[in-house]
Amino acid sequence: MSLKTKKIGFIGGGNMAEALIAGLLTQRALPRTGLWVFDPNKKRQRLLQKKYGVRLAQDNAEVVGRCSIIILAVKPQILADILQEISPTLKGSHLVISIAAGIDTASLRRPLGSKTRLIRTMPNTPALVGAGVTGLYAAPTARPIDRRLATELFSSVGTVITVRKEAELDWIT
Repeated sequence: MSLKTKKIGFIGGGNMAEALIAGLLTQRALPRTGLWVFDPNKKRQRLLQKKYGVRLAQDNAEVVGRCSIIILAVKPQILADILQEISPTLKGSHLVISIAAGIDTASLRRPLGSKTRLIRTMPNTPALVGAGVTGLYAAPTARPIDRRLATELFSSVGTVITVRKEAELDWIT
């Protein structure tokens, strides 16, 4: 199974989300129609739609409802509110990938539930130009296919290093 058959939703449309969108499209990892974005900044959302042809969601719940892979691409200080908002709509079929700096999987699991398929990543700034290194940690609830999909996704912006212990993410970035 590859990303080509998935719908990926970005909650947050900032620089790192844009880098991932650009990388996925450049690598032809999936069609534009497989990418959904919600950002509260409507101007930013429209820019992403115009530049990359992504689909725009009206809110975070729509992203979760339409996509099987959810990428949390928001600032750490607003992540808790977003997790509370989306947790009622998440299903066991969702894979949640966080790129929020400094928020560990234990903190993510509390509002999302202990069975959520969860991957935490730490992409670095060179990912913005396709030359990044991303540390990837798969929580015990993540399946082997989840690791492969996340690796394929982040390989579109550079090298991926998988770690066995979450604490090892810090030294990668």
